[in-house]
Amino acid sequence: MDIAIIGGGIGGLTTALALHRKGIKSTVYEASPELKPVGAGIILASNATQVLQRLGVLSALQTAGQPLTELRITDEQLRPLSRSDLQDMEQRTGGGCLAIHRAELQRILLEHLPSECVQLNHQMTDLEVLPGGGAMLHFANGLARQVEGIVAADGLHSLARSWVAPGSVVREAHQICWRGVAEYQLPPEQAGWLQEAWGSGRRFGFAPISPGKVYWYALRDGQTPHQQTPAELQATFQPFAPLVHALLAHTPAKHMLVHAIKDHAPLAGWARGPVCLLGDAAHATTPNMGQGACQAIVDAYTLAELLGRGLELRAAFAQLYALRQATTAHVTTTSWRVGKLAHVRNPVGCYLRNTFLRLTPARVTRRQNERLFQLEIDLPDLVPSDEVA
Repeated sequence: MDIAIIGGGIGGLTTALALHRKGIKSTVYEASPELKPVGAGIILASNATQVLQRLGVLSALQTAGQPLTELRITDEQLRPLSRSDLQDMEQRTGGGCLAIHRAELQRILLEHLPSECVQLNHQMTDLEVLPGGGAMLHFANGLARQVEGIVAADGLHSLARSWVAPGSVVREAHQICWRGVAEYQLPPEQAGWLQEAWGSGRRFGFAPISPGKVYWYALRDGQTPHQQTPAELQATFQPFAPLVHALLAHTPAKHMLVHAIKDHAPLAGWARGPVCLLGDAAHATTPNMGQGACQAIVDAYTLAELLGRGLELRAAFAQLYALRQATTAHVTTTSWRVGKLAHVRNPVGCYLRNTFLRLTPARVTRRQNERLFQLEIDLPDLVPSDEVA
């Protein structure tokens, strides 16, 4: 079996690693001429870390990143509105939560793949399904490759999705997100906290990713992304706590990123012929539940498990959708709603929202998190394995 994976992001690399662990040949085709250590931080929830443990890379990730012990939703002054014990969740689900620089996650995945598995400077421009089965890929560099199947992990603006699901539309959330990594040491008691402060039409989240490094993200209502200096962003978030301003002040401007928040509505299917969508290409979600990369990682593992059990390629693609669609649709829909709730602007609405969060029983929050974070894949004989050396 020869599978082409389009896109060398987290979903694509995890798919390649999961297939590699099953002895299935695949090649990742990445458009960029080189994989640079770019990006900011990423939060890996327990559904993702359970997969990464089974793939044999979690120990390396834990060394490079920061395990998280508590999730706090707060007001602008970092006064808690809701708390989630992530260590308790680890006991319930079998996996902890981890904050890490995206470049470190990418590096570790690459280190566990054969060097010939990733082909750079291969931007897919077209694909054609062949009458006898399989497909032909065409790239901007003039090369073409014939393969048995294609896993398209090429993101929100997937070229393959326009072929698999013509008419699918990217949705604008009308929110702008800035991200960065501050060179800052948090107080010791906050070393394992993921905190997200909700204000009026704005929010600011942050977590440590390594000693002296804090990943942060800042969102406000808006449609057109534009870069701001740390000082300008401090003005935008003027009502927020001094710690928020300290993080912005200790962030190199050249390392700040900005983009508009988007997703697309759940699709009626992820595959057509020998082509299957995965991750954001299949079910892009807003980042409000921290599940974009996590869901892609679970997709990758599920597909590899199906193929490793001997399913024919197209049958595995169909089964992937059957197993994963309900969860990913729930994440997309719930994340969209959370984003709107977090950005309430009316003072009365903000008061009611904050009061609701304060009064929500811990058991309700725990049950919601458990549903989200549990790795539930209904496959026969699916048994957690020890880490692969």
